Amino acid sequence: MRIKIARKQTPHSLLPSTSAGLSTEDEHFVWEKLASRLIHPSKLAFIHALLEHGRPLTLGELAEAAEITEEHARHQAKSMKEAGVLEVVSVAARADGKVDDPSYFFPKQSQAATMPPSATA
Repeated sequence: MRIKIARKQTPHSLLPSTSAGLSTEDEHFVWEKLASRLIHPSKLAFIHALLEHGRPLTLGELAEAAEITEEHARHQAKSMKEAGVLEVVSVAARADGKVDDPSYFFPKQSQAATMPPSATA
């Protein structure tokens, strides 16, 4: 058995001219329906919200976007941070004084490239 190195498959790397004959509709099906079976829906919602807003979002905003509790959002954000997908860009004191409210965004490409991969799901 031979093991070959395969290039990473991401939405950006699957350009229409190089997507092995897949139509744009097929690509959307793969990323919207099939990939979501591998990635937790909350994490997909976080990514979508951050891309849509184009700015850091607070934990509360991420929770609202994913329609989950802040505690669950905290768990998902921590997992994504450990995997190098998100980083804390600021922390603000909450009005209720209970817990600080971190804001998350994607790391810079140079930082993400040097981070070791983690096993997260």
